[in-house]
Amino acid sequence: MTGNEVSLDTSAAVKLLNDLDLASRFLARVGKVYISATAVGELLYGAQNSARHQSNVARYKRFIDDCEFIPITHAVAECYASIRLQLKTKGLPIPEPDIWIAAAAVANNLPLVTIDVHFTSVQGLVLFPLSEPSPR
Repeated sequence: MTGNEVSLDTSAAVKLLNDLDLASRFLARVGKVYISATAVGELLYGAQNSARHQSNVARYKRFIDDCEFIPITHAVAECYASIRLQLKTKGLPIPEPDIWIAAAAVANNLPLVTIDVHFTSVQGLVLFPLSEPSPR
């Protein structure tokens, strides 16, 4: 996996789903967009649990179908174990699903797009900004 290929965290995916202008600018900056099995599960749960679940489920499924799917593989599971131990040792817990999302990105050598600051605690995880930095 090379180029501007990225993996999306759930928070970034939701932001893109709800801000079409941001999504357009973001997609112009990247190549393939990947999404992990864990993020897909979180997205679908959120859509099903929403007040407008029928329209949101359909919209989210279209979005997910446009992404490359990252399954939970043996390599992802190994990364998960290492990341979880590293965070526990340092006393830096993050939500369990986010450890899986980080592991999927690390195992597949993909930068992670997120708006969640706690991902900065994950050693070896490269983060990719959702939006371009403002010119100074």
